[in-house]
Amino acid sequence: MTLPATGQISIQDIITELNEATGEFYSTNIALSGLIDGTYGDWESSPDQTAPFFISDFYGLTAASV
Repeated sequence: MTLPATGQISIQDIITELNEATGEFYSTNIALSGLIDGTYGDWESSPDQTAPFFISDFYGLTAASV
């Protein structure tokens, strides 16, 4: 699944995408910066790595599968 390119997305949507691609289980108690820098998994294309970080940095991204 790819995250939507427009409209509303949530941190839960980002985590669900990551969980489905990696087969891991990440809870909502994680840092947004960790989602961006690869601490919790990788993305097929890189979100903007410049702080401040926003949920909108994930528009249209797909988590890389293992």
